[in-house]
Amino acid sequence: MSALPPKPRTPHVITLVAQPLPTSTLERAKTCLQAHGSSVQGEKWLSQGRALDVYCDLRSEQAEPLTEALWSALPGVDLAVMPQRNRRKRLICADMDSTIVVGETIEFMAEVLGVREKVAEITERAMRGELDFTQALVERVRMLRDLPAERLSDIAASLQYHRGGRRLIATMKKQANALAVLVSGGFEPIAEVVREHHDFDRQVSNVLGTTGEGNLSGTVHLPVVDGDRKLEIFQSSIHDHRIPANLTMAIGDGANDLPMIRAASLGIAYKGKPLVRQATRFQINHTDLMTALYYQGYEDSEIERVDWS
Repeated sequence: MSALPPKPRTPHVITLVAQPLPTSTLERAKTCLQAHGSSVQGEKWLSQGRALDVYCDLRSEQAEPLTEALWSALPGVDLAVMPQRNRRKRLICADMDSTIVVGETIEFMAEVLGVREKVAEITERAMRGELDFTQALVERVRMLRDLPAERLSDIAASLQYHRGGRRLIATMKKQANALAVLVSGGFEPIAEVVREHHDFDRQVSNVLGTTGEGNLSGTVHLPVVDGDRKLEIFQSSIHDHRIPANLTMAIGDGANDLPMIRAASLGIAYKGKPLVRQATRFQINHTDLMTALYYQGYEDSEIERVDWS
């Protein structure tokens, strides 16, 4: 029996991003391409000195080993290897805590009651995939019992955001008419503030129980927004808005983000836990959320200039 012919090569693009991009980056990328039987066919600056597109031909199965070779050759550089077609996505589903927001909002709530360290330990293990997310959430929420619900407004008002998040959402909505969904294992009052601040089209998050005195009861309404629920929201967004699966993006950092990251055509681990980084070759480890725009081929001149904060 004769061997099957190799799959044809298709136009691919390697996007390289750093702050700033080292001068040796292109030459090192060329060396990696040559080792994989390809070569540079063109290049274009997306952001001068910061983000560079390098064009080449590859077979689809070469993208993953080339990515790993580039990671080894270019430490400190965020990069993506993907087909040139269908780069600009029409759906973004984004996690909130440690993705859009700096830190974990449940820990800010726990700090008010003096139990932050206990909650943070459970959160870290859950995000690494070591604990069942629902059980871990129920356990942490129980520790928040008697927290005045009004304190959530203060926490929401004091949030810090990862750089580039507002520009990411604004640009995808303006340039690609994208649907932007905030899907969070965090809690409704805070997630609603984040939705409004970043102009997400909708948000889905957990709902906390309260007492008649206006304090948290230590309970969370079921079903919780776990990985399966995030995937469900991702899939329903595709279906309801008739968005092709190859025009979808999901971004997050924790194990509960993995189902939607795996389902998206551009599934990005943003400063992700090891389990998440192992699951996708699309990662942002060194730069900011603007890099998700560069991966889609946006140039600085196309990016909406909304405030960073």
